[in-house]
Amino acid sequence: MTAPAKPLVFLHVPKTAGTSLIELLSRNFAADEVLRVTDTHRALSEIAGDIDVAIAAGKKLICGHFPYAAVAHLGDEVDIVTMLRDPVRRIASLYKFWRSRDPGQSGGSAAEFACQLARVLSFEEFVACEHPVIASATQDEMCKAYMGHASQAPEGLDAAERFQWARDSLARMSFGLVDEMEASMRLLSRKLRLNLLDRVHVNTTGHVPGIAISAAARDVILRNNRGDAMLHGHAEQVFRREVMLAETAELVASIGERALTSMVADDRGNHHWDAGMRLSGTDWNDRESLPDGSFYRFTSAPESVIHLPNPHPGRASTLTIEVAFFNRAGMIDMGGAVPASEALAFEVNGVRVMASTRPLGDGGEVFCLPIDRIAAQAGFLSVALKSRYGISPGVFGSPDKRNLAAAVRSIRISP
Repeated sequence: MTAPAKPLVFLHVPKTAGTSLIELLSRNFAADEVLRVTDTHRALSEIAGDIDVAIAAGKKLICGHFPYAAVAHLGDEVDIVTMLRDPVRRIASLYKFWRSRDPGQSGGSAAEFACQLARVLSFEEFVACEHPVIASATQDEMCKAYMGHASQAPEGLDAAERFQWARDSLARMSFGLVDEMEASMRLLSRKLRLNLLDRVHVNTTGHVPGIAISAAARDVILRNNRGDAMLHGHAEQVFRREVMLAETAELVASIGERALTSMVADDRGNHHWDAGMRLSGTDWNDRESLPDGSFYRFTSAPESVIHLPNPHPGRASTLTIEVAFFNRAGMIDMGGAVPASEALAFEVNGVRVMASTRPLGDGGEVFCLPIDRIAAQAGFLSVALKSRYGISPGVFGSPDKRNLAAAVRSIRISP
């Protein structure tokens, strides 16, 4: 991969896997091309000035615990990247991290105090603590890190307003999600044209006993992090859409326009295609309409394969296929009536999948195919429809005898 044309700035919000990502990013640059901003308790203008000097001196990667406000003035002169994390998990990780640190080596009086306090507070007491040193790190810290230039953002914003400011800033950045680490590294590698695919896991607190997060503690965290919760939810939607687009691009590059690239996503993570939408380069015939006005597509062989981007790679999901028939009995007639559930079989990525069925109105079946985590690892799904009876009008003679054929009406993938 080639290095980015612009300097790259990494905004590191504490406990968002930033140290691991900094290690991965740094491997793509020479040591003298990297600036790690460590003294971030100075005035914002001083940090911004140091970053300006570093860029002028030829630094290619600048990273550290500084806010977006320190680089907002650079506009399109830099590319910005960051990581987000579910606020409940981020704060639990922060608590474990501070408890694991040696207070005497924490890098400053505020950090030392935070470590000491975390050691004597229960998790419930910690998340409810209003001391400024603790509250500054446990209340909407992601939103505060991403808000615009200090001179633009007014004081006293509520959670919804902080979210809006942070969301607008996030639109300028490339980002990943800690809870989707592998997919994040693949996506960022493509977008930044860097290799971020090595396994790195540093600055963790795995040796500290786990935390049982009570319902009360979770409620306190979410109440104090309404802005971060909204921001993370927004980022999840954007991230999933970007991953799907990237996987689709790879799919099209590898198998051409045989890919079903016109699936529509809704806010619940469902992806839907119906036969009235685009489908090119397959062995499926053109769309036609049923008497009720709905569309269908029929195939030209006893086995037909359709490729579609996998919107939930690595996750279990359900593939729902509506198969419509032209005879109202919902049968395929090939020397005798055969139920659709017996006439059709399905494979996903070469693996036979047993489907459950239910009736589909007048003459049809809904096939529900469970896709387990193993079968769903790939970035795309190849779905084969097979029938030893044939599912094409051509099998039965002229188009006038289509009342004997089956056709696919819609496909839906649900998490």
